[in-house]
Amino acid sequence: MLSRYETVLAALDAGVVIHGPDTAILEANDRAREILGLQELDGRLATDPDWVFLESDLTPMALERFPVMQVLNTGKPVLHLMLSVRRPDGADLWVEANALPRLDDDGHIVEIAVTFIDVTVREARTRSLEQLNAQLAGMSITDHLTGLANRRGVFAAADEARSGAMRYAQELAFLLVDLDHFKTVNDRFGHARGDEVLCEAASAIRAAVGAGDAVGRIGGEEFLIVLPATSPSGAYEVAQRVRAAVLDVGSQVGVTASVGIAMFSPPETVDECVSRADIAMYQAKAAGRNTVHVHSPSLAEKV
Repeated sequence: MLSRYETVLAALDAGVVIHGPDTAILEANDRAREILGLQELDGRLATDPDWVFLESDLTPMALERFPVMQVLNTGKPVLHLMLSVRRPDGADLWVEANALPRLDDDGHIVEIAVTFIDVTVREARTRSLEQLNAQLAGMSITDHLTGLANRRGVFAAADEARSGAMRYAQELAFLLVDLDHFKTVNDRFGHARGDEVLCEAASAIRAAVGAGDAVGRIGGEEFLIVLPATSPSGAYEVAQRVRAAVLDVGSQVGVTASVGIAMFSPPETVDECVSRADIAMYQAKAAGRNTVHVHSPSLAEKV
């Protein structure tokens, strides 16, 4: 039988999450699980990578802006904070968040209660739907951690580049970049440092390619680069710049890059060409890492 307290929590339309002073979740009601899109909440910390909160302008919310962190940092309640929750299933919900501390007799925080009220319908009515959809569409093709295109975004750019290469008989190169020894960074220095290294590498990769080229993060530490109107030798030069750029930012933690290159060969699909670049990338790893490998013998002869 449920206690009176548990009955009240279950009956509330608001999601309720109780955090300890270390931000670990002590308790949550079913409505919180529904809003956040996560069934297992007990014990999760504010630093858990599954949390994706966005500001009211749909930019990623910094950790210190999370309701529970604001209370811990200031000791004051947080009231009527508007944010968007991006659930693991990709759905976005607008919520109004409130956070209140419970103090012991000495004034120390014992618990923080955070409530989430789903205001998606209300927010949709007050915002321009056209503008909101445009912003959400932009977020749907952007990797929230690195700011690069995500898998969906870069593959859309790849499809467009393929169409252009077919139409105008232009050359097109695909580079697949994988960070070497990245998992060791997470194991030795923690995931927060790993995220920093990932962002530094992403910025270095972006800076090493041209403004008209597309770069996206397609997996944990894997990136795809699309080089329209680029010759085999040009692709190799870019790949070496990328490799050197990653080495420059990752050397202190032992991170380098293995790069695979594949030239588009009509009428193959983007997936087929990327698969060849993937094979070349693994050949680069097999050759000792921190190197560049080209997929076809004809490409190797030209570079």
